[in-house]
Amino acid sequence: MKQQHTFFLTALSLIFLTAPVHATPIQWSTASGGNGHWYEFIDHGGITWDEARTDASSLYGPNAYLATITSEAENDFIFNLGIEDRPIWLGGYQDDGAAPDEGWHWVTGETWTYTNWAEDEPNDWNGTVENALAFAFFEGNGTWNDAPDSTRYLGDGGYVVEYESAPVPEPATMLLFGTGLAGIVGGRMRRKKK
Repeated sequence: MKQQHTFFLTALSLIFLTAPVHATPIQWSTASGGNGHWYEFIDHGGITWDEARTDASSLYGPNAYLATITSEAENDFIFNLGIEDRPIWLGGYQDDGAAPDEGWHWVTGETWTYTNWAEDEPNDWNGTVENALAFAFFEGNGTWNDAPDSTRYLGDGGYVVEYESAPVPEPATMLLFGTGLAGIVGGRMRRKKK
């Protein structure tokens, strides 16, 4: 029995050590000129743009996606969630074969009109196809960088999720909560039987 308990605690520890770190979702209030959407910075520590896009939509529900930015005010709001000089994925992507400054889209289909590229960006640096959007971590001022969608931002990398309505707890969190609660109840029931 003690070995099972140790195995369970070890497995639970590994889940928490490899899971992304979530910030509290923050609403960009319409009272302050915002769109009423909610934004959450996910500090992942090792994720590609494709993985971030999948995570955003599958883990957080049908109204969640990689953040799209359609104004300077929205860019400033998102950047001030604590991004600073981190490589953080956003919801922009580029058509295959397009020139560096052409063929950009938002994952939501919104019109691509506002941009905030860092100096000399987008550039397909050194001949590499850079077809995904991220904050320009080398600038640290909220400007943008194009990067290959297969780049795995390690260490302090992550992404920003945008929700059209108030977010609900992710299923994994609810599962862990339920498992913990069942363990507590089960432990108390065993003690009463003795």
